This record gives sequence, structure tokens and C-alpha cells, in this order.
Amino acid sequence: MVIFLKTIKDTISYSETIKKSKFYTFLHPITSLEHAKTILDTYKLEHKEATHICYAYILDENTFKYSDDGEPTNSAGVPIYQVLKNQKLIYVLCVVIRYYGGIKLGVGGLSHAYSSGAINSLKLANIIEYKKTNEYIIETTYSEFDNLNYFLTKKGIDIIDKQFLDNIFVCIYLDEDTCIQLKEQFPNLKITLSE
Repeated sequence: MVIFLKTIKDTISYSETIKKSKFYTFLHPITSLEHAKTILDTYKLEHKEATHICYAYILDENTFKYSDDGEPTNSAGVPIYQVLKNQKLIYVLCVVIRYYGGIKLGVGGLSHAYSSGAINSLKLANIIEYKKTNEYIIETTYSEFDNLNYFLTKKGIDIIDKQFLDNIFVCIYLDEDTCIQLKEQFPNLKITLSE
């Protein structure tokens, strides 16, 4: 039996108030542990007044993490993680930020609130089949660049970086199938795997 793994295409935000506590949920596609850490560090800076910043992320079947950030053990991080795992998602981070409203929710209430944020944000997400990508450097001529750019835009591929020298160098993430299509459509391109 083949299990298709999924991820999300874009960042999603969702908020709700439960018994006067405000819960802000953010769902992010991620590319690495460092990427997840950078996003978490940003939220910690932006939400210094928050009572708790709980999260779960899954990179692959063997690499995942969750945090209750001071909430009772397994009342926040695990419920978020379970929602992501049950949807067979990988390369995804879910952060739920709580501003305490003065009414205690209890462990059951907290588990419900944190999983609710994850569930409702996923309802808004564009869930796509996960395809492993690699970072490539593409060298193209100035005359070929517009056609290349059109191809990438049509495929929904973002250019991460570009340099205009004698030729144009672009850095992008591609899955194997798209890389083959690119080579077929643009045989003169110089495509190298980034190190």
C-alpha cells in the first residue's frame, strides 16, 4: 500500500477566543529544522507578552518535535502534533500562541483548544502532495530569462535568489519531475545542484 505524504503550500493564520483566552494559530510549510527554529524565534520576539507559545513540527517520519511551553504536560504540543500526524503531513510547523484571559480551561479544555487551532487552520490550508525538492542553481542568458521566468511562474516555483552577471544565475527549489521538464524545455540551460 502506497501512503501519499502531504504538506501545505502557504502560511495560514487562524484565531479564536475560548473563555476569554485568545489563541492565535500559524501554520507554516518548512524546509529544515533551522527554518522551523527561525520561525519560532520570530514569534517569540513578536509575542513577548504571550502566556504560552506552543508548537509542533514534523519534517519526516523520524524528525518531529512538540512543546507545551509551560502548559500542563501533553496538553498543547501533543494535541497539535497529533492533528498534523493524523493528516499525514510532513515539512510543516504549527504554532499556537495563547494570551491568557483569566479563566482556567483544565487539561481537557487546553487539549481541545490547541487541537482546535490546528484543525481549523488546516481547513484553510492548501494541502498538496509532498514532492522532495533540491536546491538548484540555473545559469541562463538574458535573452532566455523571460521564457524561464514564465515557465517557473506557471509552475508556481519561486526564485529564491538571482544574480545578474555576464549571465543570469537563479536559485530555486525543484522536484525531480519538474527538473526533467525544465531540461527538456530549455536544453541550453546550465542546471547544477546547489551544495
